Amino acid sequence: MGMTDLEVKKYFQDRKIPYTDSTVVINGVKVHFVASGPDTGRLVVIVHGSPGSWTDLKDYLGDSNLAHKYRLLAFDRPGYGQSNREGFAQLIDQAEVVAYFIDHRKNKSKVVVMGHSYGGPIAVKTATIRPNEIAGLFLISPTISPEVEAGITVKRFMQHYSKFWLVKWMMPKMLLNSTQEMQPLPTEVQKMEPDYKKINCAVTEFHGTKDWMAPFGNQKYVKEKLTMASVKTIAIEEGDHFLIWSKHKEVVGELMLLLNR
Repeated sequence: MGMTDLEVKKYFQDRKIPYTDSTVVINGVKVHFVASGPDTGRLVVIVHGSPGSWTDLKDYLGDSNLAHKYRLLAFDRPGYGQSNREGFAQLIDQAEVVAYFIDHRKNKSKVVVMGHSYGGPIAVKTATIRPNEIAGLFLISPTISPEVEAGITVKRFMQHYSKFWLVKWMMPKMLLNSTQEMQPLPTEVQKMEPDYKKINCAVTEFHGTKDWMAPFGNQKYVKEKLTMASVKTIAIEEGDHFLIWSKHKEVVGELMLLLNR
């Protein structure tokens, strides 16, 4: 769930990729981020899931096909890694972090936001508050359908019991933050639906048919709800929730296509 400064330095130096490892304060919260590639390159923001950290995405920041041309940025979402918020943040709080990096980019070309799992609805939320700044969304196994998310019994059970003080006391902070931020998600994503008409960019939705953590019904939801966007759906037969790692080559290929759509 993390890398030392020395490990980060070696990781990028071995690949001969320039990088930045820093923190910024956004709405009073210290947010840690790592960016690779030329700072004048077109920006791609990649958002990790729940729980997680920027290191989950390091193989994309370290991919020479991407980082020699584009500016790849990943951050520890508030409540995780080296970003210091206590407790969990709502979708709008997370989206405002992405919006900050969009607003402060050097290359003013429209950006692409890629989100995995819980990072998917964060990417979509960002597109509703910065619709004119986003050229594309890449949603990988997103947890975005309110009906599908509410229907995952095991997840709902864990989220319910995470509210009790004894469970809170016993749970690792990272897991507690995850269960608590996921609990209101069905309501949070449903509240976004009236804003989907603002999203008119290119969208790629990449999903495994055997994903039990973010079931395949999420792909149908994206196609049906983002009616103003140009949506491309990709189904990975027998694929699970971990395609962002197991299908790295395919994801990079689709990301490159999205950047050129």
